[in-house]
Amino acid sequence: LQSQRLEQRERSVRIAAEEARRAREQPEVDDDDAELIDDTDGADPEAEFQAWKLRELLRIKRDKEEKEAADLEDEESERVRNMTEEQRQAEGLARARAAREAKAEQIREISSQAKELLLASSSSSSPAADASALVTQRMYEYAKAKASTHHNHTKWKGYKKEDTSMGETSLWSQSQRQRISQRKPPHTPSDRPR
Repeated sequence: LQSQRLEQRERSVRIAAEEARRAREQPEVDDDDAELIDDTDGADPEAEFQAWKLRELLRIKRDKEEKEAADLEDEESERVRNMTEEQRQAEGLARARAAREAKAEQIREISSQAKELLLASSSSSSPAADASALVTQRMYEYAKAKASTHHNHTKWKGYKKEDTSMGETSLWSQSQRQRISQRKPPHTPSDRPR
C-alpha cells in the first residue's frame, strides 16, 4: 500500500515537472485579447497588398450603396412632399393593404406547416410527442386566429372559459339563478295602485 502511494506521488511529481517545463518553453500569450499587435508584417507583401485592395474595394462598394440608398430615400420623400393629400392617403392605403396581405400569406404558411407537424406528430404515441403535438396545435390555433380577417376577433371567449368551478355548482350560475329568481314580475294593469 505504501509503495503504491510512493509510485503515485512520483507520477504526480513527474507530471508537474513536465507541465512546468512546457510553461517555461512556451511564452504566455492571451489569445482572447482583441488588441494584440500583429507583428507578422512583411511576411508575404503580395498577399497583404491583395487583402488590403479587397478591403478597400469592399469599403468603396459599401459607401456607394449607402449613398445610393440615401439618395433614393431623399427622392422618395421629395416625391411624397409633392403629392396631394388624396394621393398620399391612397398610396398609404395601398401600402397597408400590401403589408397586410404579405403578413396573411406568411401566417398561412406557418399555419400549413403547423398543421403538417400536427398530423405527423399525432401518429406517434410517446408522451414527448404528445406534448409536442399539443404545442404544435396551440401554435396552429394562434396562427389561425392571427390570419383571421375579422376585426372584432379576440382571444377572449367569455366567462364560460374563465369559470373554473364545476358545472351547476359554479358561483356564476348560482348568482345568475338568484338574480333571475329575485326579479319581480312586471306590473299588470290591475295590480297598479290608482
